Amino acid sequence: MHDLPDFVYFDHSIHINKGVGCQSCHGPVDKMPLMYQANSLQMEWCLDCHARQTKFLRPRDRCST
Repeated sequence: MHDLPDFVYFDHSIHINKGVGCQSCHGPVDKMPLMYQANSLQMEWCLDCHARQTKFLRPRDRCST
């Protein structure tokens, strides 16, 4: 879905373990009739999210891990 440069590797595990839901980055994929890129996923976007983390974290009892 995301066409990232070959040198980019993203390990999702830290975000999953901390309670960041998939929709925070990838959008509501279960409701997309056709997949699209919901967010830029560029460094500026990531830094903005890290500055406002609590807006994107799920309560621990709603995490699957």
